[in-house]
Amino acid sequence: MSSTLALVKGEQLQKKESKLQSQDRVQRETFFQLHDKGKRTKEEEKKYQELQTSLLAYASVNSPQLPMSLADADMKNGIERIYNELEDQFGSDTPQKKLLIHRLVSAWNQAWSYERMFAAIKYKQEEGGLAFDCSPERTKYLAEVRKGMESSNDQIIRLAQALQNLSMPQIQVRAKNAIVAQNMQINQGIPPTQSNHEKAHPGTV
Repeated sequence: MSSTLALVKGEQLQKKESKLQSQDRVQRETFFQLHDKGKRTKEEEKKYQELQTSLLAYASVNSPQLPMSLADADMKNGIERIYNELEDQFGSDTPQKKLLIHRLVSAWNQAWSYERMFAAIKYKQEEGGLAFDCSPERTKYLAEVRKGMESSNDQIIRLAQALQNLSMPQIQVRAKNAIVAQNMQINQGIPPTQSNHEKAHPGTV
């Protein structure tokens, strides 16, 4: 019985709010109480505005609101979707994960923006359709846009890998004072085999 109570108590401690989580919850509750109030006093209105600012700051970190506001107009829904998918897979239980997810979705939008710019300036309108524009100015501009595309793609790869590593750290095994990487074979208790040279010339090194 005592062990069961200890287990329940341990689970309750794990679910206990942090100081910041408690503060956020109280602010949300107070904000909506004031929001639903028909008429607010001057002091209540001041408090309401302060809480609104705090909640906007909370939303900018804990939702896709900020990257969506900076995204291309027709990419906003995509930003929200990829944000939700990343959060669903990796979680957002630490500030580091939140930062990486925000930067990753922003890099994703940036990559597509450069792709669009590249496609828009790649051609010129001529009679009968489109043709490549190979003018020196256009070629130089295309090269710069191409660098932006590659930089954005590199960011996506690095940020995605960092998020993966943060969520699923590499496994290391300690065996007799040796750090062994994952998938490395360990032969414990098996004497080393002799080389052909040692077999042909016993007693030599």
